[in-house]
Amino acid sequence: MNGRDTRRKGWPPGPWPALLTALVLVLGGCPAKEPPLTPAEAAFKQEVKGMIHKLSPLLVEPVAQGSIAQINVALQKFFSDPQNEPRSCPLNIVVTDKTGVTLGKYPVGKGFGVDFSTYSLVQKVLQEGRTAQGRFFLQDGSRIYVVCAPLLQDKEVVGLLAVAVDAGEAHRACGLSESKFLALDFNR
Repeated sequence: MNGRDTRRKGWPPGPWPALLTALVLVLGGCPAKEPPLTPAEAAFKQEVKGMIHKLSPLLVEPVAQGSIAQINVALQKFFSDPQNEPRSCPLNIVVTDKTGVTLGKYPVGKGFGVDFSTYSLVQKVLQEGRTAQGRFFLQDGSRIYVVCAPLLQDKEVVGLLAVAVDAGEAHRACGLSESKFLALDFNR
């Protein structure tokens, strides 16, 4: 030996470093798996993801410009194509600016309010730039499931696209329970 101590400083000897690394990977490094989905639940998830994928490019520029007229024209044009009508169950669309204030919705005349800026789900999506979902309660006590996706222009969040469905309707049409909905991963 050359007389140098080659042990890592700060780590206790023995198996502890390997065990600690394995524990971190198991508990925090691996995302939770999505539960197995029935065909109806999988169809619902794919429909929502497909709608977000198709609608987002049509809305980014009008949202970035704050053009309510262009947003509503884009929504009307999109949903005038029978291929784009929701099949699994009735869906509502809300489009907000980057602060969470509603700029457009479909169907016109239906909506859940104007300012979503105080909703934690909306703030999370606007700040993190990743799709997330949650459950909201309406004034009459009914529940809705909402999937919020960021609208990105040059990697900057310019607004949000929310797809909402009545919780009871999602359960009747797709068998989708609240726990199953909240466990879905719309980023995969």
